[in-house]
Amino acid sequence: MSSKRHADHHESMIDVEDALSKILAVFRPLSIQETSILETNGMVLAEDIISEIDIPPLDNSAMDGYAVKYENVENASSKTPKKLKVVGTTAAGELPYSTLLNNESIRIMTGAPIPTGANAVVPFEKTSDNFNNKNSNTTSEVQILTSSFVGQNVRKAGQDVKNGEVVLKSGSVLHPSHIALIASVGKATVKVFRRPQVAILATGNEITKPGNKLEQGRIYDSNSYGIASAVTEAGGLPLIVGIAKDNFDSIEKKL
Repeated sequence: MSSKRHADHHESMIDVEDALSKILAVFRPLSIQETSILETNGMVLAEDIISEIDIPPLDNSAMDGYAVKYENVENASSKTPKKLKVVGTTAAGELPYSTLLNNESIRIMTGAPIPTGANAVVPFEKTSDNFNNKNSNTTSEVQILTSSFVGQNVRKAGQDVKNGEVVLKSGSVLHPSHIALIASVGKATVKVFRRPQVAILATGNEITKPGNKLEQGRIYDSNSYGIASAVTEAGGLPLIVGIAKDNFDSIEKKL
C-alpha cells in the first residue's frame, strides 16, 4: 500500500469510542416475555417484583425450645429454675396454639408460629424436662434454667419481607439468589426481556475450526469459543457463524 493510500485509509477510520457509540445507537430493548422462573437465570427483569405476603407470615420461633411469657421466667436460673406447665406442642406448618396463660409453656419447633400470649422462646438446652426419659413420650412440666427477654428467639411477621414491599426492581439481572427470592413471595413466572442472540464471526485466512486437522502455518479458532462462553455467562444466546477469509466477499457471505 502506498503512503498516500495508507494515509487515506487511516483518515477513514474512526476511534473505538465513536464506533461503540454508532453500534449502541441502533440498539433497542428486546421484547418482553412471561417466563418460568426456572428459566430466568441471567435474564433481565422487566417488571418490579412486589410481595403480596409478609415473610415470615406469622411470628415464629427461631429455635427449638419452649414458648413462654417472659414475665414468668424473668428471674429464672440454674440455681433457681422456674417450673412451667407444658400445655401442648407446635411444629412448623401447624396453626398456632390457643392463647398461652400465666405459668404455661408450649413445646415449639423452629419455624412454628408463636402462640398468642407468648413473647419469648427458651432453647431446649436451657431447660430441663423428662423428654429424655425413655419411659416417657410426653411431659407435663418443664423447668426453665435461664432468664429471658421479650422477643428472644422470636422472628416477627414481615421481618424479612413486608406485604407490598418491592423486593426486586425492573432491570435487575437475575441470579440464583434472586430467583429464590421471587419463589419465596409465591411467583412462578416473571416478565423478563428476551435473551439477545449474538452472532460470532471469526476472520482470518489462517484460522481453523477446532476438531479439524491443523495444517502447517495455521492456528485453531479460540476466540469464537471464548466469546461464546462470555455471551452465555452474560445471559445471551451465542451463535457461532463460522470463519471468514480476509476479504470482503467472504465476510459478506457469512453475514
